[in-house]
Amino acid sequence: MTDTATLAREFGEAWNRRDWDHWRAVLHPEAYYVSPDGQRHEGPEAALAGGQLWAEAMPDGHVEIQGVYASGDTVTMEQFARGTHTGELMGIPPTNRQAAFPVCHVLEVRDGKISAWRFYGDLLTLLTQLGVVQLPEEARR
Repeated sequence: MTDTATLAREFGEAWNRRDWDHWRAVLHPEAYYVSPDGQRHEGPEAALAGGQLWAEAMPDGHVEIQGVYASGDTVTMEQFARGTHTGELMGIPPTNRQAAFPVCHVLEVRDGKISAWRFYGDLLTLLTQLGVVQLPEEARR
């Protein structure tokens, strides 16, 4: 049986490879996904669609796993994401700009599979880098 930290690493590395079959295999039948906007999406296909949305928006995207912290059936995984925005992302047309921003995933594991995936990312940094948001001058100091 795979421990929870290893399962989380496999989840992140499968995204880098765009190995959607592996993603399906590690998702629990009752899995859900909480997107960065706080919306809960039910079912493993919704979780899969969440991963694919980011992959389509940044086809060259890659996450570097910086830390995995497991406690019981809960895993927190820190990542640093990089990619070029060449596909639509959350209604934002491609900007062809590169972005690099920190990401945190909180995963819950049940029956050896991921039953919950909560995605927390620094969207302000991302949107600023994409040119969608401009910080006030005071905030740029």
